[in-house]
Amino acid sequence: MTMITTAAVPRREAARGHGTQPGEFGYQAHSAPAAFEADPDDRDLEDIDAADDTAVGLFTDGTLERAHHLVELANRRLHRHGIDGEFTLMSEPKLVRDDRGFMVQMHEVRLERPDFAANGWRFDGSHEATESGAFISRFNASGDRRAPEGITCGHCGSNRHRTKMFTVTNEATGEQQQLGSSCLDLFLGHSPAGFNALYADPLEKIDVDEEWAQSSSASLHAAGDVMLAAIRASDSGADYVSRTDAKWMGVPATADTVRDALERGTGADDAATDEERQLVDDVYAWASTIPEDAGNEYLRNLRSVFQTSDDGRRYVNAKHVGLAASAIASFRRDREWAAQRAAKDATRARIRQEFVGNPKDKLTPRTMEVLGVTEVPGSFGYRPKPNWYIRMIDDDGHLLTWKASNPPVELMDATPGSTFQMERATVSDHEIYRDDHITRITRAKFAVDDPA
Repeated sequence: MTMITTAAVPRREAARGHGTQPGEFGYQAHSAPAAFEADPDDRDLEDIDAADDTAVGLFTDGTLERAHHLVELANRRLHRHGIDGEFTLMSEPKLVRDDRGFMVQMHEVRLERPDFAANGWRFDGSHEATESGAFISRFNASGDRRAPEGITCGHCGSNRHRTKMFTVTNEATGEQQQLGSSCLDLFLGHSPAGFNALYADPLEKIDVDEEWAQSSSASLHAAGDVMLAAIRASDSGADYVSRTDAKWMGVPATADTVRDALERGTGADDAATDEERQLVDDVYAWASTIPEDAGNEYLRNLRSVFQTSDDGRRYVNAKHVGLAASAIASFRRDREWAAQRAAKDATRARIRQEFVGNPKDKLTPRTMEVLGVTEVPGSFGYRPKPNWYIRMIDDDGHLLTWKASNPPVELMDATPGSTFQMERATVSDHEIYRDDHITRITRAKFAVDDPA
């Protein structure tokens, strides 16, 4: 059964009424039908948390005003360090539905980082080293999105422990270099402070208590403690609340709940149950399968944050707790999409490409499995009523669709995989949609009081 969390309600509601085609089949309850074309692989995991450099989130009027002020201060810092570029904050009004079902006016905000070059070298990105030696990367808008190869500085040739590396590209020759902080001034003529100002998050004060962040930024947490706290705070990822959703829902973000638990010392790894330990191990294994050159920056950073250190253990820097905590939701969503793909493939294998009966024929009773239910707003009359497109498959593999203005509530709320006994129906007509033979029915009656 598909569970829809409060955080998912706005996305579900936004999908309604985007134009539908009767006869399309797919595993989407109460959303625009997508036949078998909506591959979960195409979904973007970056909406789990603020992992995208440009996507910030949904702000209220007051928060947006403060954000503009913080960006102005950040641009002044850039100018003091001789950097001409500026951060740009862009916003668009957006209506979202809160947990009470009311529409709320918010602002969808994006932050663009300035491009920067010095002495013919373009700044590509800044990279913070984790305890394991992997890197958490922040890339410039037009920079080459590559992580450093090791910790050797390309200018001085030294190979020592570093907490931060920078990558640059020669705009004329395409030559690429990686530099340690101490060599930035010598190589480019700009101090590390200038690059730190370029790399910094101007809106950090909106999301994180700066004083606490500074006092704890050097501390490490056992990755198992972080994951256990995240599992318990989000019901194993089912109730994960991203920072974006937390703003309009008025509840703490899961990352903040995890930080509080770590501060109090709760959620220690040695208190984990066998089931929780197995889930943590599954998340580690899943993260290790993410390709090093994955096109999604969030996924690359997720892989890095869980890599083991020299002593064979996994540690998470306090600054990266939010990233690590989001892994449980990403893992859960990936498993759900895998299950959806498997179910979709199994259904596709069952489809029998032929029609049922002829137009005006009466159909005999049969068991129907629901593939998807789509509510389509009405468009005529003073108070137009919606229609529901209910897409089904029978035991013989025939595809049927029923357009109903007042179906039983049980069918309105049916999830993919639910089965009902159809007592009678009349064939309306036939259609072929994307090679699928679909029988459209009317005047259907279901035994909703006794689902099959």
